[in-house]
Amino acid sequence: PVPPSVPVVLAVIFCDASSQFLVFPFIPFLVRAQLSLPADHPHVPVYCGFLAAAYLFGQFICSPFYGGLSDRLGRRPVILGCVLASSCFLLAFGFSSSYVLSLCLRLLQGASAGALTVGKLYLADVTDPTNEGRVFSLIGIAIGSGCIVGPALGGLLADPSLLAVPR
Repeated sequence: PVPPSVPVVLAVIFCDASSQFLVFPFIPFLVRAQLSLPADHPHVPVYCGFLAAAYLFGQFICSPFYGGLSDRLGRRPVILGCVLASSCFLLAFGFSSSYVLSLCLRLLQGASAGALTVGKLYLADVTDPTNEGRVFSLIGIAIGSGCIVGPALGGLLADPSLLAVPR
């Protein structure tokens, strides 16, 4: 049997993946607005790429530390701390009016995205040979679903008028 905590951890992994890609649909608009650039400016894609890469760079630098931290403090506190910090940085990113601040916030959001790393460790702890194959395949589904839902939700947030019910 699958332990009852598994769906909760998979939901956290799903949210982590969603938040990573949530901003992608509106990054070009954000860059143009924050840097006062015209739509056809040749550097817009470069600045968008930096914002996208900042998250992954932060995650790349900090992910190795979360395993040891969760061994010392416990899996649950580290997952909760990462979710809280990542959510705060994403919210602050949404209110940022400066490109440099947005870049820093994306880096910090990625640096605090340890829920995926620690979530996998937690799932390794609570599974056994009878259910680990099933549970670990669900990690891929949680990440993949988050990568689908994140940009779709971001697209709706980029143009809230799409949510209006036609009359």
